[in-house]
Amino acid sequence: MRQVYRQMEEAPGRKAREPLAESHVRRSPNFFTKMSDEELISYAKKLIKEKKVKIRSELENVDGGLYSVLCKRRLMGRIDLALKTRYGLFRNMNDADLMTYVKDVIQNNGIKTRKELEKLDGSIYRIVRERGLLDRIGLEMCVRGNGFFGEMSDEQLVEYARGVIRANKAKTITELYGADRSLYNVLVKRGLIEKLGLEPGKRPNGFFKNMNDDGLIDYAKAFCLRRQIANATELKGADSGLHDALTRRNLLDRVFAELEQKARDGVLGQLREAVDLYTGGSE
Repeated sequence: MRQVYRQMEEAPGRKAREPLAESHVRRSPNFFTKMSDEELISYAKKLIKEKKVKIRSELENVDGGLYSVLCKRRLMGRIDLALKTRYGLFRNMNDADLMTYVKDVIQNNGIKTRKELEKLDGSIYRIVRERGLLDRIGLEMCVRGNGFFGEMSDEQLVEYARGVIRANKAKTITELYGADRSLYNVLVKRGLIEKLGLEPGKRPNGFFKNMNDDGLIDYAKAFCLRRQIANATELKGADSGLHDALTRRNLLDRVFAELEQKARDGVLGQLREAVDLYTGGSE
């Protein structure tokens, strides 16, 4: 019987079988295991050419087994297929599987920034952002060289931060911290966090510890002005953590002394303006 089949396969006009890697073809369990990475890539490229595969999802449909092996060996980036995925596919993944998939995409495509990831695959970027996982993928907001923030004035830094807040829909300081930790650290050091108008949220560990004395005082003054806090007792009621941090460094008196001085300067300035208006600016 085997001889009859062999004769049928070798008969003139009958095309011999080729070991194409289609989903319905039966293969031994070790079919791909025996291949080196280079052999596997060569095999995949041949199949892609024969089947006119253009995107990765098509390869998955043509040969799910091959697709899975390529993913496991992290070789998808070497077979020159466009990455086109469906939002629904990612929505059904749990966070752990999604992060593994995204990190492979980042590594295989040499992605350095979130903008590059969004440009490559908007579906991936969208689901990662919606689940609040952006800070876990290890990408910067943009390519920033040394001294990127150091060259900015306080006003420019605050404006830049507001753009980050809008882009990430951040509503609390903690969410800003998750979106861009480097920016957050610079804002803390300069005492500019409170100028952004964000709610505190759950503050990360070491929030006040990372501030120098001047930064902590500036933060406290901005907080008190925004909440119209007039004394240490009111501050303790509004934010005991901030109150305690100032107390440990013996800075409470400085905060309210500077606030009082600022208030007096403001009153004097208003008086001067009134006098100038009345006298026409003449002495």
